Amino acid sequence: MSLSKQEQAEDKNTPAPILKTLASDEDWMVREAVANHGHILAKTLDDLSNDENELVRLAVSLNKHTNSKTLTTMCSDESDSVRLNISKHPEVTLRVLTVLSLGNMNKDLAQSIIKNPKTQEKVIVKLTALLEEL
Repeated sequence: MSLSKQEQAEDKNTPAPILKTLASDEDWMVREAVANHGHILAKTLDDLSNDENELVRLAVSLNKHTNSKTLTTMCSDESDSVRLNISKHPEVTLRVLTVLSLGNMNKDLAQSIIKNPKTQEKVIVKLTALLEEL
């Protein structure tokens, strides 16, 4: 019995070339499962970071294998949740936090950036002042 595309995308033994193919599937749930996969290539995550579906992009922003280059490009994502996940990502860099701080801001995102130990003092000061206005 063969696995469905969804099952293949969720299977921890699915090889990277198959995941790459599944990443362009028309079903967003398959693409989301690929974005959640623990053995996905950085290039595939980068491709999925521009997906039309917010849940796919959320999965990319939560995947521990998403690199700082992809996180940087996702800083302007329209989703508040995606940007919030980026601010808490283990691969987040000072540059990513700074780019995030310059974009569309809300209270949760500002607080998350302030709490991140990688954030520079000048960014913390700016966001603390901004929080008083929000």
